Amino acid sequence: LRNPLNVIKTSVYFLLNARTLTPEKRAEHLQRIERHVLLADGVITALSDFARMPAPDLKPVVVRRVVED
Repeated sequence: LRNPLNVIKTSVYFLLNARTLTPEKRAEHLQRIERHVLLADGVITALSDFARMPAPDLKPVVVRRVVED
């Protein structure tokens, strides 16, 4: 997540501090921000999916066999 956040931070800094900002540069940085927000969102989704516990697969068992095993 650090990489996309650093790209976003850098682009925001540029947009806030550029002395002469052409419409092309503005659009380029806004597109870069959007692309990296989507990338970070994908990473968060993947981490959430990975961490989610699967539903237990409950089924009857013979306790005696489980204890013996």
